[in-house]
Amino acid sequence: MEDLIGTRRLREATERLAHALTVVPSALEVARNNASAEVADCIFCIVNIDERDVPLCAVFTVGHVPLEDVGRHELLAKEMVFRLKRRPRHVLSFQSRYPASGQWGGAVRGKRFIRAFSCFSEKLNEAVSIFHAVLSEDMTLEEAKSAANISQNEYFFRAAEDFREPTYKR
Repeated sequence: MEDLIGTRRLREATERLAHALTVVPSALEVARNNASAEVADCIFCIVNIDERDVPLCAVFTVGHVPLEDVGRHELLAKEMVFRLKRRPRHVLSFQSRYPASGQWGGAVRGKRFIRAFSCFSEKLNEAVSIFHAVLSEDMTLEEAKSAANISQNEYFFRAAEDFREPTYKR
């Protein structure tokens, strides 16, 4: 029976992850349309929060990140999500950033996942991560605004002026 439960949990966790991946282009598009910075290709890292669930960590290259940059940005994205995972009271990796040690903001905690983008500036990584959480139904727009207030993320607030929370029928 335990194997069936484990298989079911793996399937459910994988389905949630697949849904989260479908909105990555939309999160990047929000940033591309509203940020004053160039939004290009990036590394995306996502981990699930619930330890009772099947532990998942997935890292994706979105677009064409130069090969010489992939390793560095993958390590940065993983460091952000796992540092945030170790701090359950924090919403943003910004809250424990320590630039002298290469620890940056950019990751955000939703209800089910912690995610981070890497390749942009610290604040733009964070803004895209926050929009991803909203678009994947892992955070409400009000929760996103509250999170962005912590770091005073101007990219997020500029983009949020015209942003409307999605309404999905699943």
